Amino acid sequence: MDILFGSHAVEALLKAENMQKQKLYVEHAQKSQYKQIIQKASSLKWPIEYSKDLNSLFSGKRHQGIAASFQFKWGEISDVVHKPDATLLMLDRIQDPHNFGACLRSAAAFGVDAIIIPKRGGCPLTDTVHQVSCGGSVIVPIIQVNNLNQIISELKDQGVWFIATDEHATSAINQIDTSGKKCLVMGSEGLGVKQSIKDACDYKVAIPTSKQLSTLNVSVATGILLYSLYSN
Repeated sequence: MDILFGSHAVEALLKAENMQKQKLYVEHAQKSQYKQIIQKASSLKWPIEYSKDLNSLFSGKRHQGIAASFQFKWGEISDVVHKPDATLLMLDRIQDPHNFGACLRSAAAFGVDAIIIPKRGGCPLTDTVHQVSCGGSVIVPIIQVNNLNQIISELKDQGVWFIATDEHATSAINQIDTSGKKCLVMGSEGLGVKQSIKDACDYKVAIPTSKQLSTLNVSVATGILLYSLYSN
């Protein structure tokens, strides 16, 4: 069972048809504030539990007086790759749950069709990731694969172009053709995109920055690049 906290995340879950809902939790003092969410949950025949204090159920969590339990469902690449202009995001060994969650949030905000992550070597999908993603983790399908290089090869056969980030690249993302199916590949916080994955990609891009500071946090960089793809 997974838990989402906060109104934005719970609202996203209510709209997520592929997630099996379990229960909505609401503090008594917040019933009027979350009236519309409660009505929506009731219309979906979702069990609702009212509590005097959600801290007693979810100690240490920033719940804003509302939470929801659900059964997370992993996505399938076959459900999205058929789109002629599909935008995918591949995360190579992201370690920090806050970075992971922020990447998921940006993916939802900028219309990503699916996120691909490795089964091993990266941050697991924890409550913190769900919370930081602000609903992104249930909006965008997340697909786990055994081998990123293998899925790159398979998706290339289906017409997907791969764009890897590389601080030494000489091209910016607005200088390459991003029409059609594409997948942005972001690397881990310390090591970046694995060299073998980078070599398998069609393009390498960097984000132009000032001379004062040339490096960006991976979740910030992800947001910038996804916005560039979304606005083209």
